[in-house]
Amino acid sequence: MAAAAMGAAVVRRLHAAVAAAQPPRLRKLAMHPPKSVEVGFADGSTFHLSAEFLRVYSPAADSKIRSVAGEKVIFGRRHVGIMSAESVGNYGIRILFDDLHKTGIFTWDYLHHLGSNKFGLMRNYIRTLKKHSLSRDPQRRMRSDDNLGSLLVLPRADSLLKFDIISYMLISGIKISCSSMIVKLILGLLWCLVHLVISLFGSWSHLRNNLECYLISLKLLPKYRNLHLERLAYLGVVVDSREAKNALKVKQLLHWFSTIGINYLILYDIEGVLKELIQPSTEASTDGNLRNSLDVVADTKASCCRHGGMFMECLSGSDGKEAIAKAANLLYSTCSNSDNKSGIIFTEADMTRALKSVGIGGPEPDLLLVYGPARCHLGFPAWRLRYTEIMYMGPLESMKYGTIAKALYQFSHKHQNYEDPILFEGDFWN
Repeated sequence: MAAAAMGAAVVRRLHAAVAAAQPPRLRKLAMHPPKSVEVGFADGSTFHLSAEFLRVYSPAADSKIRSVAGEKVIFGRRHVGIMSAESVGNYGIRILFDDLHKTGIFTWDYLHHLGSNKFGLMRNYIRTLKKHSLSRDPQRRMRSDDNLGSLLVLPRADSLLKFDIISYMLISGIKISCSSMIVKLILGLLWCLVHLVISLFGSWSHLRNNLECYLISLKLLPKYRNLHLERLAYLGVVVDSREAKNALKVKQLLHWFSTIGINYLILYDIEGVLKELIQPSTEASTDGNLRNSLDVVADTKASCCRHGGMFMECLSGSDGKEAIAKAANLLYSTCSNSDNKSGIIFTEADMTRALKSVGIGGPEPDLLLVYGPARCHLGFPAWRLRYTEIMYMGPLESMKYGTIAKALYQFSHKHQNYEDPILFEGDFWN
């Protein structure tokens, strides 16, 4: 019996030792930012742990710890504050301090250890600071004036939190703005480089074209000396009405076409300036006065004339409207005289034959050279442009013989992928 009682006593002592070694369970956790944290445990103990005390004994590596004589010391945290806290599982919390330290995880056991030994740990901390001549107060910030260094007033605890947060935001904003400025600078440099390359390419192309036109004018390029114009039976030229008033340029242009060997030339401007310019010259040429003329000889039609061995036809915007009206009247009169009026359908071939019947059909130019804006050829008879190649030559003021020779050479070597136009005969004209 004595042995049994002794064994029971030993077991009770062991259970008591184990219970004493294990910390009690957490019962209460209250945050009082920015000053302190209150924790309570099942054994009835309650501890108020200050923000400075928790920051100094944070269980995490800190880049702001100073190593003094081989010993790591945290100092200047008297006014540190608690910003927020978040739970980590069901065993601890992570506290965010206003000096942006947030890597320390405080377990319930560690908080009980800190609370149970708070005064001893705090005395050891103050003794360590005095040993290394450090202070719990934060360091004073220095400002350099011209030749004298003046000390700033130490901020209070409530303003220190705001200052640290604003400093962090400013530093982050400066980093972001610097990154965006670098990106914008790189994009700007790339844009300037692309613009420079395109400008150089355009300048080189313009210089090369001018040099080639100059060499063609001097007849130094063999392939442009003899132009094969077998495919070019009819050449059309459109001139902007404002530029068509320059008689010297028009005369020079006609002289070049006559020299190249053009047989049939169709001139057009929407206001009829060329027609008015050439017709008085035709009258002067028939009277024998060649001083201010364009050296043309009148043909049977008022809008047709000759320049040397080249036959010319002059058109204006009103000619197309007049031609459409005459052809429509002819079709209407033919339809009125027909017995079967209900089943009549007009086709493009019918309109073409009607235009030829009133004498306004005319040949289709194989190539149309446009001097002036891109839309200045509007009003040219559309029924005469079905299979026409159109080239824009720029303003008449800057015309060159070389550009004309190049255009005719390119046309003579261009493959046109369409068959000859065929007009289908209809029952309407039978």
